[in-house]
Amino acid sequence: MKTVLVLAPNISPYPGGAEVYISDLMKELIAFGWKVICVTENPPEYNTSPIEYLQASANIEKITSSKTVTWREMIFSLLDCMEEIESKKIDIIHANSIEASLLGKIISEHCNIPLVATIHEHKPEEKSFGMGRVKLLFERLQLDAIIAPSSFYYNRALKHNMKASNVYKVVHGIDIDRMSSFTNQSNHVPSGTLKILFVGRVYSPKGLHILIEALGKLKFSFHFTLSVVGPLTDVMYKNQLDNIISFYGMQDYITFHGPVSSQSVKDFMLTSDVMVVPSLEEGFGLSIVEANMLRLPVIASKAGGINDIIEHNKNGLLFEVGDVQDLTEKLHCFIENQADISTYVENAYIRAKRDFSSIRMAKETIEVYEHILEGAGKHERYNH
Repeated sequence: MKTVLVLAPNISPYPGGAEVYISDLMKELIAFGWKVICVTENPPEYNTSPIEYLQASANIEKITSSKTVTWREMIFSLLDCMEEIESKKIDIIHANSIEASLLGKIISEHCNIPLVATIHEHKPEEKSFGMGRVKLLFERLQLDAIIAPSSFYYNRALKHNMKASNVYKVVHGIDIDRMSSFTNQSNHVPSGTLKILFVGRVYSPKGLHILIEALGKLKFSFHFTLSVVGPLTDVMYKNQLDNIISFYGMQDYITFHGPVSSQSVKDFMLTSDVMVVPSLEEGFGLSIVEANMLRLPVIASKAGGINDIIEHNKNGLLFEVGDVQDLTEKLHCFIENQADISTYVENAYIRAKRDFSSIRMAKETIEVYEHILEGAGKHERYNH
């Protein structure tokens, strides 16, 4: 049995695509016979899975409160934990963010273990110390492999001069069996008021203002409600949204539900008529795959990895990124062409079930691990 050390700042139920990805991956790795050890800020309080959870801290103790130590502090306390980590006889390290990659590099160098990273950050160069983060990731850390969750991430890695032989495109997947239990309940034929759903963090890159502007222009064209499901991460942006809503007099049309459980997200999908994804940037879009599995129609922007999931007029509707007018036209198209939409929905369901399974994702990830380990056996650096 081989052992992978997973470094993940957060895991489910913490909201976010990266968190869902790594949680589903760990579950499938266990099913394929791998031992999984996970270092994270928020291990489950009561762990009933075969996954072994550790949390690095200065005194090398496993701790129960996720507030005791932050992820960045782990980097500086990690050397105190090396003896415990070495005792686990780890075969490969899998980091799930740029920061986790830095942590992983310390372990990799100290313990002579290959390091693989999945990078979810869409535009790290625009964050604090952005160019330094990008340079660190693609040039300085010398990762053994980068797993790219979509064509967008794959092309970006090559753009930053990563060797193609070190970049592996493994498109995200979801737990199809778990989603299939909901599919028979789904019924998304609009009648009367159109129930629109937005799922995601409430901050500018997700483009919620584009959707609200479009709905403002369509206010007198049809009856609708908009449910916004996801955490608020930018108060100033929320104020901007409130101003737009007030300008169009849509206070009674739009509800902000805040962060909800993954089960509640499915419930919203099951009771909505269409999900709109107006992202200005999007690495992949796991919620789109979930909607496809629940036969919920999707209208989405052409941002980033969304193009790996939705093909316009085949399994959904796409509009130009940031284009309010184009989105209004696609909403009209959705309302007026329900026969076509039914075909798109069925195509989306078939493709999601075929191409976006977490089992397929885990198989391809294991192939990456095995390829790296095979190379490591021939590499002087990893010969103990």
